Amino acid sequence: MGLNTLKKRYLEDADMSGNIEGEWLDMLNLTKGSFSFVWSGTSPVGEVNIQAANDPDKSDATDVTLSSVLGVNANSGVHIADLTEWPARYVRLVYNFTSGVGTAQAWFTGKGDAN
Repeated sequence: MGLNTLKKRYLEDADMSGNIEGEWLDMLNLTKGSFSFVWSGTSPVGEVNIQAANDPDKSDATDVTLSSVLGVNANSGVHIADLTEWPARYVRLVYNFTSGVGTAQAWFTGKGDAN
């Protein structure tokens, strides 16, 4: 019995002077995952969220309630959002811009039992 894994660079040099909506990831064969979000810039302010959906057209997309708010309010920093025993089919990372400028990088790693 092996593991299904997905490791990918999720965002590269993303402009934080506006909202960022990452691509949807299919979590069909994954049960755990995490996004890491790293930024630097001149006083970027905003919030990192995770959205989930089950419908293939994502019309049911909604923000996920995380255990803590992933606020961006410094010239640089790192957040990790863990998704454990994830029931939704699709997930994505979003950055909701408030002010400032910056550049973001993000990575995703997911694991699940192979069927």
